[in-house]
Amino acid sequence: MEEYKDIDNLKKSTMFHMSLGSKELFHSNFLHWISIVNWKAFLKIMHKLAGLDEGERFWWENRKCSVIGYSEEYCPDNNNVKVFREHRNFDLSIYILDTETKKVETKNSNNDKTADDNTTVNTYDSQGKRIVQKWIPVLVLENKMKSLPYKAQLEEYTQKAFEEWRKGEMLIKSEINKLKSDSDEVKTVSKKWIHDYGITFVLLSLMETKIGNGDYCDDYEIDQELSYKKKGEKKMKFPFIWKHTTYSHLAKILEEIVIDNSFSFNNELDQHVVEDYQKFVEALCNLAEKWNVTSCMKYRSQIFPWNVNTPDAEAKRKEIGEYKELRIHDIHEKLLYNQLLQLLEKELNQEKLLFKRYNTKPFKEEINNKNCRIFTNSNYAHGVGIVEAFYVINEKFKLFIQVQGDRYCHMVIYKHGIVSEGKDSEGKKTLSVNMDVVSEECKNCLNPISETLGRYISIDNSKPNFPWGQPSWGRYGNDNIYQYVEIPEKATIEDVIKAIVCDIKNIMNWC
Repeated sequence: MEEYKDIDNLKKSTMFHMSLGSKELFHSNFLHWISIVNWKAFLKIMHKLAGLDEGERFWWENRKCSVIGYSEEYCPDNNNVKVFREHRNFDLSIYILDTETKKVETKNSNNDKTADDNTTVNTYDSQGKRIVQKWIPVLVLENKMKSLPYKAQLEEYTQKAFEEWRKGEMLIKSEINKLKSDSDEVKTVSKKWIHDYGITFVLLSLMETKIGNGDYCDDYEIDQELSYKKKGEKKMKFPFIWKHTTYSHLAKILEEIVIDNSFSFNNELDQHVVEDYQKFVEALCNLAEKWNVTSCMKYRSQIFPWNVNTPDAEAKRKEIGEYKELRIHDIHEKLLYNQLLQLLEKELNQEKLLFKRYNTKPFKEEINNKNCRIFTNSNYAHGVGIVEAFYVINEKFKLFIQVQGDRYCHMVIYKHGIVSEGKDSEGKKTLSVNMDVVSEECKNCLNPISETLGRYISIDNSKPNFPWGQPSWGRYGNDNIYQYVEIPEKATIEDVIKAIVCDIKNIMNWC
């Protein structure tokens, strides 16, 4: 069977076993290594991943560096191109030397550091002037081996790269100043500039991706606005495009390079390394083709087949056992739950419920400004994926719906303790929700949560409104109380997603 052939190929691959130490960074490191040992092959790979036509080159390949002393074509050997890994959180990036300036500072100056993220202090000249080089990004590659992208993350990376790029001297701002910011001419010029001077964005993922509305999408357009002052404020939007491609495409590109003598490597070992990498990536992609999740699938059979007595669940358990032996179970698990998250977000969109993907950076600002109360997230713990939606009452008080494995869970988190311990008439320890805390935190809600919380969390004799059966309950310390029901064998993925959305709508009615 093809499946076992792919598994056997992975077991025998040296490069695959080396990749297990860092399953995403390894691939960025591999591409970076190719840029060192074979710049021509590296450029060919980037051309293909970026969707360039045969014979087409990046704009900066057709120019010579304008910095004195580096005025050759852009190439690492000429010290005017750098390929970075994990620079400014970009998985892989290419920067070119844009300008060089000299500053009157001594070697002992406290300013003997980079002025900001887009400058690099090189050396000092004979007069003691500090030489500062400014580099700008021309290609950014985001690598998604264990997850799927989402638009907010792409927007963040685009903005970060854009802020460095816009400081380059290649932008002819006087030309924009002649235009009206809302004219069709501006749109035409901005697109031309992207082609002639801009950043190439590449999104590389193991699986095809869905975004926002849940439809499969090849490329993502992210607009970035350039504003400046010169005879009044002018604004112009640059439509940057993230070109989406997959590791399956990368494997095919590498296969072409291996058999093309014009890309020959300097030694036989390098050639074997590339061949081995290509074969293991191809095998991994073949396995990943079976990991697609659709709403009509039975949840337990596809996501958590343990303790289910059906032929498809038995086959899935055997398949997962192979992944565990190969140590790619985490990749499989995370991609499954990322797809569940996308299906959840699609359903929230259809119900016109405002939500945001959870991100620790802007989260506090969002909830303090009351811009959004519903957040979604995907995670991984104890070898099992997690998908969740939660409603934020305030920074201290949150109501969660969480799915992990076969558990459909309701959870209340209150930072300063929500569980009170006591004793009953027989001296046995009892637990109860501190309703005084709940009432105080939720006094502005339309309906008092202290009266409706019993339908959400089961403490003592209260009975929650769950879609399947009666739950058990528990707690993590005094800040977190939860209850769960086991997702039944017959429930589809759509049933689970709709149950989450229904619970969110119920919470919104209480609040």
